[in-house]
Amino acid sequence: MSVIAALRNLQRVDSQVRALSTRLDGAADALAAREREVIAANAKLAEAESIHRQLQASAKNLEAESGTFKARIEALRVELNATSKKAQYDAILAEMGSLQEKRDDLDSQALEFMN
Repeated sequence: MSVIAALRNLQRVDSQVRALSTRLDGAADALAAREREVIAANAKLAEAESIHRQLQASAKNLEAESGTFKARIEALRVELNATSKKAQYDAILAEMGSLQEKRDDLDSQALEFMN
């Protein structure tokens, strides 16, 4: 093999190496971009999970508060059945209605958090 042929062969190999090096650099850049996308997606996922936990806790708090209202309504119902005065009966009935409205509102809010 002559020197010229060897130089041409070297030039061809060098050209192939440069092309592969360019492709490798492009692939590394693409990989870095994908890794940044994954990191950003993981951050969004963590934020969404945090918000979800907060909403679940809020829903549980609302359910607990609704249960408190339910217990108070039941106690008023017992008191209502035991009362003999119309004024007291009307006052208890009004309080029960007010508590039931508040309970309905809390239940609606809890359902919104769950959806």
